[in-house]
Amino acid sequence: GGQGSTWLVDSVRTDSAATCGEAVIVIGANRDRRRDCAAGGALERWSDREQRWVDLRPIAPGTTRRYARPAGTVEYATDAAVVDTIGGVPVTVIPTTVTTFDSTGVARRRLRERYAVGLMTATWGSFEAPDGAGWRVEREFRLVAIEAPAGKP
Repeated sequence: GGQGSTWLVDSVRTDSAATCGEAVIVIGANRDRRRDCAAGGALERWSDREQRWVDLRPIAPGTTRRYARPAGTVEYATDAAVVDTIGGVPVTVIPTTVTTFDSTGVARRRLRERYAVGLMTATWGSFEAPDGAGWRVEREFRLVAIEAPAGKP
């Protein structure tokens, strides 16, 4: 979200095989319902507008994929899966670097994150901007708690 915005992952439901899930993301007064599925080493999201599944990001370890965007290109590079612990709950995450390039191929922004496929969101992330020969952290986010619905372990 934007500077100072708070994301609340209101709910995540997965199918019995945990290959597809639906999440409700709340940002301020807006509610966004997302339907994602893992397929062929990628996360796909259902597009109501296009009426089809759209390749969203790689989730297989050691994968790099580039996606064309209106203002340039976005590159996702994943590392080997690791486990984060969020409020005592172990969560498998895929460390990922997401780099945004402008139309001339110059890197303009980078996000380093730990993406949890099972939660349909990242557990930690750092937004960065180019700073001479390196990158400068602009802001960070962190998932601080996981709460199960009443009556569920």
